Amino acid sequence: MSLNGKWWENSKSVTTMRTRREVLDVNQQAEIKRLLEKHPHLRDDDQRLAFSLIYFYLGKEKFEAMSLREFADQYTCCKIPSFDSVARMRRIVQRQHPHLLGNRKESRREAEHEIRQSMR
Repeated sequence: MSLNGKWWENSKSVTTMRTRREVLDVNQQAEIKRLLEKHPHLRDDDQRLAFSLIYFYLGKEKFEAMSLREFADQYTCCKIPSFDSVARMRRIVQRQHPHLLGNRKESRREAEHEIRQSMR
């Protein structure tokens, strides 16, 4: 590692993370909110939510015609959002809009509340 430059300027992982953040912008947050409102089953399933978002942005024809290799290339080149980014964005949307919480999350909160009440 060179002492003359900053280590992150040449770091591939930092560049990849920055690019993925640029891919998942405010418009995608609105689209994730729309998907969660329209399809409640996506509230507890990040993988299906991510594929639904990718399907929306690529379009039906391109999504269905895409091979696994093309998908992997698009994913690694950060042209489609990562599953982790979609999961983070879902959590942000659900924090801002509690009515979009999934069944699992809601039942966990209810159980947590009951346990706290029983400990008093």
